Amino acid sequence: MADKTEHGDGIVPARPSGTVTLLFLDVEGSTKLWAADKDAMSASSLVHDAILRGAIEGSAGYIFTTAGDSFAAAFGRASDAVRAATESRRALTDATWPGPVLRVRMGLHLGEAEERGGDYFGPVVNTAARVETAGHGGQVLVTDAVRTAAGVTDVSDLGMRTLRDVAEPLRLFQLGTDTFPALRVIDPSMSNLPVRPTRLIGRETEMARIRGLLAESRLVTLTAVGGSGKTRLAIAVGEAELPHHRSGVWFVDLTAVSNGADVPAAIANGLGLNLATGDHTKQILAFLADKPALVIAALGPLPRSAPTTPARSMRTTRGARRCSDSSRCPGPAWAARRSAISKASSIPVNPAPMIAMQAERSPESAAISARR
Repeated sequence: MADKTEHGDGIVPARPSGTVTLLFLDVEGSTKLWAADKDAMSASSLVHDAILRGAIEGSAGYIFTTAGDSFAAAFGRASDAVRAATESRRALTDATWPGPVLRVRMGLHLGEAEERGGDYFGPVVNTAARVETAGHGGQVLVTDAVRTAAGVTDVSDLGMRTLRDVAEPLRLFQLGTDTFPALRVIDPSMSNLPVRPTRLIGRETEMARIRGLLAESRLVTLTAVGGSGKTRLAIAVGEAELPHHRSGVWFVDLTAVSNGADVPAAIANGLGLNLATGDHTKQILAFLADKPALVIAALGPLPRSAPTTPARSMRTTRGARRCSDSSRCPGPAWAARRSAISKASSIPVNPAPMIAMQAERSPESAAISARR
């Protein structure tokens, strides 16, 4: 079913309903590109937007979401969605860019969706978005449902894959035979990150800054009052970092631990480590010593007796609006600064001046922690 709607200059493509094919598209590395040269990125974005709109609407697609450099479109037929993705990729490759060359990743999935007020709802929406984020710039990923419905044959079978926030593994295919890095998907043996109920939107700048600190720091701490989104932000960073840690990304929930003596057992539980009799802290350190892993810990009001792991780690903590040296943080314009003694940096996390990032440098490893 479909209807016609008036928008701006006139008629826009019909809104598919019922069983639809969704196409999600996003620019790879856009946050860094905007930070590097805003004017150049703005010029390239105009070319990008025109290409995507032309390809989608020219293939009977209905654009229902644009956020930043991302597009989401719905199609009544899977073949139209595949054609839009293929045409978009071709035109982006052939484009003359006034600024940086933009590489767009795309994901397609098919299923029942509820159309309401020009937007779409249902599990198919989340799945399509997750298919897109699993790929890389220039790569088009489709689920088996889309491949079958569209009758696509020029594909590479990528096998059964587990996507974040998607209950069942999906068989994914790549349009064409080009070579790309490994998919950004979940290996159950490599992570126990909690499932986020919705996709994190609007925190790209904070995520980029945290990941930058992780690259050079042993420990990064996010501190703020409860409900500021620290743990959710830390988990999103963990998801993004997963492909870069061969020994996995692990979430340790210490919010209910009030006795420091219970900390090692709680950490071991998060890591899936069976402790033997003896010094539990030493066992944890030995387990992580040679592993390029990232540990994310959600902390409560703990005594300072938790072991410092040789792996990278991230933690979240609930606290007052104070910086790492206990000086009052001045407000939204609160500037980045560095402690000469601890060689730690504190920077604000928007939108509220209530979350501080602190990084302690060490040549061995890095850690992120988000306290709730």
